[in-house]
Amino acid sequence: MRWLFLLFLAVLVGCGSPSRPLTEAVPTSVDSWTRSQVTSLPENEAPEMVRQLGLDQAVSATFTGPATVPVKIFRMKGQTSAFELIQKWRQSDGLAVYSGSYFIVADPGSGSEAGALLQALQKNLK
Repeated sequence: MRWLFLLFLAVLVGCGSPSRPLTEAVPTSVDSWTRSQVTSLPENEAPEMVRQLGLDQAVSATFTGPATVPVKIFRMKGQTSAFELIQKWRQSDGLAVYSGSYFIVADPGSGSEAGALLQALQKNLK
């Protein structure tokens, strides 16, 4: 009887719904920012370090508000991967933050307004 319960539990866990597409997880607005576009990115367009640490999905999005800021959002397979990325990331390659399994990078030429957007996304993506 116990093996039947374990089999049922294994099937239940294996049949869990896949994570929703990242394009749907990116908020349409945060604070004073509104998302104007979001598109999926193929894995080969992610930086090598991101791919090596366990990329799950990636998107490119543009937010408008006090400025227009393009960002790339990477959902990693684990939170530790996003944490490791923030430790290794060169901020000269774009201002970056992480939240849970999300690693978020603003375009390097975004200017000083990018920090406010990244903080807002950091609070809203978990």
